Amino acid sequence: MRKNIAVCSTLCLLLLSCSDPSKRPLQLQLAAFTPGSSWYVYGATISQLLQNSLPGEPMVQVLPFAGAIGNPVLLRQGKADLALMFDVTAQWAEQGTVAFDVPFPNLRALASMLDQYYLVAISPEDFPVESIAEIIQQRVPTRLYTLPVGSQGELLARLIFEAHSVSYRDLQEWGGSVQHTSFDVIKSAFRDGRADLFIHGITLTHPATTEIALMTDIKFLSQNRDQLQTLIDRYGFQRTTLPAGNFRRQVQAVPTIGYHTILATSARLPDDLAYRIVKTVVEERESLIQSHRGGSTSHFPAAAQVESLGAPLHPGADRYYREVGLLR
Repeated sequence: MRKNIAVCSTLCLLLLSCSDPSKRPLQLQLAAFTPGSSWYVYGATISQLLQNSLPGEPMVQVLPFAGAIGNPVLLRQGKADLALMFDVTAQWAEQGTVAFDVPFPNLRALASMLDQYYLVAISPEDFPVESIAEIIQQRVPTRLYTLPVGSQGELLARLIFEAHSVSYRDLQEWGGSVQHTSFDVIKSAFRDGRADLFIHGITLTHPATTEIALMTDIKFLSQNRDQLQTLIDRYGFQRTTLPAGNFRRQVQAVPTIGYHTILATSARLPDDLAYRIVKTVVEERESLIQSHRGGSTSHFPAAAQVESLGAPLHPGADRYYREVGLLR
């Protein structure tokens, strides 16, 4: 009988130990984007870095869906602990504007400037216009392609046309079409001569754009400076220029607007954990840069950048940046 009691006591202790949250390995969910995307690569790299640097053999799972618009929602709903998003998207999410109906006041930024994105409008070389404005002024029948509704790319296309006071319906009434689909379909459409225009935000070495440029002679349509300023004023984009020579036959720089990838979380994340995460991401930045050619050391935090991430800094991140002299 005593032996049975001892065995039962031991089992009870083991069960209590397993059920005690303090004894469990740390588990984090990191919202990224679909496999093959730069964000998925970043997410996988950050996951590995955190699993190597955080104590207690943590598990960091990459969530391969949602993307720029969906990731803040996952954070707000508590379905993710960390998320990649854009600085402008973080601003919209925190305020509950543009793509978000509900404010997320507990959104917190951790690290910025993983890469630079450029808003571009790509057409076949023989498309009979040189600018977005010409399409609208001449009502040119245009077969527009974007990523699916809910993606940052599709939203950008919509905002560009809204800045010109036109809509997708206008394009269709002029004899054009609008398709929201995948990169694979868009690449095939350019290759087969079924696409006139692709609007998206790209990095310097954007894989899909690189492939399109290799398969098809393309050009980058110019964008009206006033309309770009409208997007800056309304939505918080930054003026920038896509340098010449990044894609085949791209001989000229492209004045445009841009934004950056940031790593974000919510106010629920403990300060010490946020501090460790930021320290790892910033001090292991070379691993992130090597994981994807779109990254650059020049895009990692400088003092001004730390103060303009689209959402308030998490206190743990604030502590780290003050320690290394990026905030005073």
